[in-house]
Amino acid sequence: PRLLSAEYCDFGKYNDIVRGTETTNLSASGLYLDYSALAKPADWGFYLFGSEYGVSFMWCFKMIFGFLFTFELCMLLTRGKRLISVLGATIIWWSAFNMWWSIVPWILTGSAAIVFFHHFLHAEKKRMQLLYGIGIAIAGANFCVDLYPAWQVPAGYVFLMLLIWVFVEAKDKWKNFGLASWGIGFGCIGFMASLIGTYYYNYLEYITAIMNTEYPGARVDYGGFKLDKLLRYFSSTLASSTVAVPGNVCEEACFYVVFPLGIILAIAVLWRQKGKNLLIWLLMIPTTLFTCYCTFPLPEFVAKYTLMTFSTTVRAADLLGFVSALFLVIALADFSENGKLKWQIAVPIIVVCVGLAFVTELTVGISGLVLIKVILLAVVTMILLMLILVETKQGFDRIAMVVMAVIVLSLGLMVHPLMSGLDAIY
Repeated sequence: PRLLSAEYCDFGKYNDIVRGTETTNLSASGLYLDYSALAKPADWGFYLFGSEYGVSFMWCFKMIFGFLFTFELCMLLTRGKRLISVLGATIIWWSAFNMWWSIVPWILTGSAAIVFFHHFLHAEKKRMQLLYGIGIAIAGANFCVDLYPAWQVPAGYVFLMLLIWVFVEAKDKWKNFGLASWGIGFGCIGFMASLIGTYYYNYLEYITAIMNTEYPGARVDYGGFKLDKLLRYFSSTLASSTVAVPGNVCEEACFYVVFPLGIILAIAVLWRQKGKNLLIWLLMIPTTLFTCYCTFPLPEFVAKYTLMTFSTTVRAADLLGFVSALFLVIALADFSENGKLKWQIAVPIIVVCVGLAFVTELTVGISGLVLIKVILLAVVTMILLMLILVETKQGFDRIAMVVMAVIVLSLGLMVHPLMSGLDAIY
């Protein structure tokens, strides 16, 4: 209803329908036909085709481009390994976390910005550089204008580390940039800044009002005691097929990454490479910060100067899960090139990680059919991970990756009902 109301106001600056009084359309519906609308491409369908096609365009845009940009990000991390990238993109995009929150914007926009930035640095033709630069500007602006600091701040740390890695990896490219390439780059940065500035100016009335509230304006969180959320990936993944999963399903939704397996495997890769992996070291910076923040309250000055006071433990835990998924993808790519783990090492790690999750599930009081499903998923997960991480007959690891991706995809797709048209709402 909020989205549909904007069309009756001609997508103007003010909306007097939703609240029954004059309200800025950006806060009432999120839609305002202005220059700043370029910052949110998923909404363009409303302005071009009206509400009915606009809802469809928005839904399809996020679902399709979200998965594709996440896949392309994983392709960068794995250096072109398609199956591992498909698995990583599936675990991230079709996760219970992303589906139950009805598509989390920072996954799409952050991934898109990094992918466009990589291709901008490696493009040979100026025409393609311009297109990639425009992509960076729109994706970067979209990330900034989706105002929700609880996710934005920790997500900003993660994507900043990826941005630094891409920039350093491409140093042989940008060192040879000519005046035209630098001009395109700075021009697109200016374009991005203009989109962000215009959007914030149009949103200023709402921002001023919301910052003077008790919640969320005055909310401050110093962290602590939320790592257990990341260990409830079994019940979270099964929530779309099981009614009796305890807790708020959106708040408890997380990534199916067998936490903390990804972090452990990333450390193993560092050990084997004698510490020579810039990407892992960079991602370890936010990982360490988020782990500390989600384990115990940070000192006030640390939380303040790292900006983590703008986040909350339950949101920072989501980003820790996201980084764990990236670590899993990076480690699997390394194992495919340099050999997998010995079974004497892999099996205990898998058993401990899955065991921690299973014990955590028991402490929240699951029982009956839910418990049976959790046990089955735990057993299947251990088998699949052993096939993936330990040397086996050729092809078994690929089959296991496909099966794991199908599990996440099928259960993730079940979260959202499909809808044809808006007749039911009208």
